[in-house]
Amino acid sequence: MASEFRRKGVIVTGAGSGIGRATALAFAEEGADLVLVDINSEANRESLQLVEEIGATAVTVDCDLSREDQVEAMVDTAVKSFGAIQVAVNNAGVEQEVTPLVEQTVETYDRVMDTNVKGVWLCMKYELKHMLGRGQGAIVNTSAMSDSIGSAGMQFYVASKHAVLGLTRSVALEVVRQGVRVNAVAPGPVLTPMLIEHRKRNPELHEMAEAAHPFGRYAEPREIADAILYLASNRSSYLVGQSIKVDGGATVP
Repeated sequence: MASEFRRKGVIVTGAGSGIGRATALAFAEEGADLVLVDINSEANRESLQLVEEIGATAVTVDCDLSREDQVEAMVDTAVKSFGAIQVAVNNAGVEQEVTPLVEQTVETYDRVMDTNVKGVWLCMKYELKHMLGRGQGAIVNTSAMSDSIGSAGMQFYVASKHAVLGLTRSVALEVVRQGVRVNAVAPGPVLTPMLIEHRKRNPELHEMAEAAHPFGRYAEPREIADAILYLASNRSSYLVGQSIKVDGGATVP
């Protein structure tokens, strides 16, 4: 049976590594036409090569998602490349070091909020301008399991993911009757390059976290990508404004 994503235009931000790269490869296996977006051009080109090895068509766009002009140009490039964008995965994000609030800096706040919140807002703004004109589309934002819980020392990151959930829910209600569904995937810890580096710097913290996890391990990026494909597909046609926890049971009460 042919995939519903075959020759459909799909934007994936943060495509250069981790969940974004895994998501791009998953859509490539389904035959989608991909727009790979990342601020790291070298990593993005590596993802392009992997996508093309699968046999899918893709273009890369280097983009600072905190810059409105660059985001607008990115979506324009996507539409010009493939004619229409049916799916957008707003996945790019950054973390922060575990730091007491009284030691935090404005620079860290701006870096986290500009990428994790402003970036998602700007992407949805220009993706929706295209999708609403067609009366069709699906947007999946990458939140985190911390969009509904706290985490000591991770104030800005947690606040940013609460904001992503708020944006997802609010925008979803704005556009659902115009043919566009907006949802979020909320991973727990995932073995991305970003987390692996963090684990190297904080080995004892992660040893305890993994030992206490219901699965006894962190997720693989592909496990999150599969959930993203589901949210983007017609199989989730009645899901709107949801944050789907893919955390291995970490937040089960």
